[in-house]
Amino acid sequence: MTFIHVMNQPCTPNRQICLCGLDPDKRYEVTRVSTSEIKDGEEEASPVAEAYGSTLMNAGLVIPCMYGDFQSVLYLIKEKK
Repeated sequence: MTFIHVMNQPCTPNRQICLCGLDPDKRYEVTRVSTSEIKDGEEEASPVAEAYGSTLMNAGLVIPCMYGDFQSVLYLIKEKK
């Protein structure tokens, strides 16, 4: 999943994105693969969440506040075996 934050606004809250097309009974691992805001010394791939498909489709995934215009983040969503 790719999230692109185009134009920044002051006091923007975290965004919550509900995913679709997942199996509600399977568990998924969500990993942040890359971001345009990576700071020095921070790893590029980091686990963000592990949840059932039903949780990701109903409660969603929280995308933290991004600072600056034209920021992006790429998440990899893999089924846990």
